[in-house]
Amino acid sequence: MLIAGGETIGVIFSSTELYDPVTNSFAALAATPVMNTARDLATAALLSNGKVLIAGGYDNAFLSSIELYTP
Repeated sequence: MLIAGGETIGVIFSSTELYDPVTNSFAALAATPVMNTARDLATAALLSNGKVLIAGGYDNAFLSSIELYTP
């Protein structure tokens, strides 16, 4: 499961993390890339080629940009 961005106590993140529900653990931070833009409330869609399109969101203003996550 891909977790991209998010917000806590007013800080918006550009980090991505991989969560494995079988082992109930997260991948090491070095194993996942950082997005170009910090995003909260973004939309993600799994593409047929296995990549994830991350679109929009919020970072002190609504975003109209997209990013492509390649596992």
